[in-house]
Amino acid sequence: MDIILGANGHVGSQVAKNLLAHGENITVITHDPQKKHDWDMRGAEVAVVDIHETNSLSKIFRTGQKLFFLNPPADPGSNTVLEEKLTVYSILEALKDSGIQKVIAESTYGAQPGDGLGDLGVLHEMEQGLQDLGIPTSIVRAAYYMSNWDNFLETARTEGKIYSFYPADFELPMVAPADIGKFAAELLLEPVTSTGTYYIEGPRRYSANDVAAAFSKTLNRTVRVEVLESEAWLPWLKEMGYSHAAAKSIVAMAEITLHGKYENPTSPHRGSTTLQEYITLLVNPDQRMQEQSKVKFISSFSVISAVPAESRKLFVDALGLPLKAHPGTEYYLSEKIDGCKHFGIWPLEDAARACFGQSQWPRERLIPQSSIEFEVASVEQVQAMARELESQGLIFLHPAKTEPWGQTVARLQSVDGNIVGISYAPHLHPEKLS
Repeated sequence: MDIILGANGHVGSQVAKNLLAHGENITVITHDPQKKHDWDMRGAEVAVVDIHETNSLSKIFRTGQKLFFLNPPADPGSNTVLEEKLTVYSILEALKDSGIQKVIAESTYGAQPGDGLGDLGVLHEMEQGLQDLGIPTSIVRAAYYMSNWDNFLETARTEGKIYSFYPADFELPMVAPADIGKFAAELLLEPVTSTGTYYIEGPRRYSANDVAAAFSKTLNRTVRVEVLESEAWLPWLKEMGYSHAAAKSIVAMAEITLHGKYENPTSPHRGSTTLQEYITLLVNPDQRMQEQSKVKFISSFSVISAVPAESRKLFVDALGLPLKAHPGTEYYLSEKIDGCKHFGIWPLEDAARACFGQSQWPRERLIPQSSIEFEVASVEQVQAMARELESQGLIFLHPAKTEPWGQTVARLQSVDGNIVGISYAPHLHPEKLS
């Protein structure tokens, strides 16, 4: 069992989803009871607990073997350093004698000792505390989150500007949270004995000018960078709702970054998400859904019939559809009906064999009346989508498999009994055929 802290955030949610897609058993810890249903549906165990409740946290840790440790961000209106130290202390105390065999901890570029340094100091203290516990640990030091630019979507859209503490051409290591989550999940899947300190950033480094250009391209309007002078940083942050203490710590981190007072890795792990891709999906969330689904088109629809000869009287004799028997079978089909790439009459007996390897449809299941298949771009995407849907709590009739005619398909049954397939049929992708 893997236990995930921060599963409702940018990074932790991606860690959890990636682990579920690999078939791992996970427990997500949340303080928000309203989030429980979503994770239940994905197939995760859910523990609702306040991170400050050390004894309750310790009991949950005792049910797992590995932990993803992400210290939750404090309310910016509070003394963030103090509040975040308190949660680190609670988690470290709960880990004592918990039986956790390995920890993957989310840290940051520039983690270093010092008071009033915001995340840099807090997460350095976290790293040292884990070292003192002696539990095998991997530290993931992540670059500046691309999601930190999310707050400027509105000003980019309405004012045509974004704000920066750094010179407009000053390049920073940046990374998409999804890439951090994917990498952390990969580390959790490694043996307990595999540990280390890892740095992760995006494909290349980016400046505020690059961010403005990405917004400009996506919003189809000019977006420019407004650089704030250092004396304006503190009042600007306080105007944005940060407490005086929180604002001072952000200013301290910005100065460290600007002057390069942190370890600069020579060979970091590289995430694949570019800044332009991140901003495009931020601005167009509908495109995010399309990217996740990757469905190209409906590849087939079949009526499922317990008495195929009777069904043919309607579809072939009465309606005159040009259905022909597949050689050696009772499956009648056509790929020459306008508006439908493939239409067929699928004998129930054949559907049972395809789904269960037997001639009888299981009595405990609804008898399906139809089958619909959704086409994706590759065999790998059939497998990936099946894992993603399973992570959301859906149960497949069979995993992805290749049929004798070359189609790779994974099938599930909908709540109303219909068979739904995720498919890749090479003959439907002539652009890939040589």
